[in-house]
Amino acid sequence: MDRKPTFLHVLVIATAIAAASLIAAGAVYEVSTPPAMANTQLTDGRPRIGHLEAKVELVLIEDVRCGACQYFTQKIFPEIYEKYIETGRAYCVMVPVSFLEGSRPLSNAALAVYKLAPDRFLPYLHALLDLYCRRDVGYAVQKELLELAQNVGGIDLKRMRECIETNCFLPQLEQNFEWAKRIMGRDFGTPTLFVNGIRSSTTSAEAIAAHIEKMEKK
Repeated sequence: MDRKPTFLHVLVIATAIAAASLIAAGAVYEVSTPPAMANTQLTDGRPRIGHLEAKVELVLIEDVRCGACQYFTQKIFPEIYEKYIETGRAYCVMVPVSFLEGSRPLSNAALAVYKLAPDRFLPYLHALLDLYCRRDVGYAVQKELLELAQNVGGIDLKRMRECIETNCFLPQLEQNFEWAKRIMGRDFGTPTLFVNGIRSSTTSAEAIAAHIEKMEKK
């Protein structure tokens, strides 16, 4: 003889159905979540290039010893800089990370230059990439870093030497690295570019330009 379902049976079944629905909804949410968003509040104090009142914010994460970063900075970024940053349509926050062998002294020196002479940061960064991305093995020495600064010009060498000797930006580099890993997760890599918090291309100036212009219209 069949038993009629009790209130308790109905409650258990309803709870199970509701739980299954929540799990399914969570799975859909995970799949439909947009690309990693950059919490740009954590980029305060990092090198900023351009007019900060611009509508579009670029966040560029690089390791100075990364060959792909060298290509992006020297071949792709100048076009973006000229068309959007120099004209006031966008600004860029540079976030150096140091996870490749021998990159910490280089990034520390680059951040020292930004602190001492912000307008010399990009030329110094280019000089670092030129010198150290061509080396299979090799570590920066104080003399080389200071010679590069002297060649770039406009940098207080005495104060820069002090910063190199004390690794004054090491805590910031560590914070940068942890932040970058957190926002990229398993997709961590360099170079990485965010346009208004949404991950963008680093291989095509045309794709980046289209992304910037799309954000300008919002």
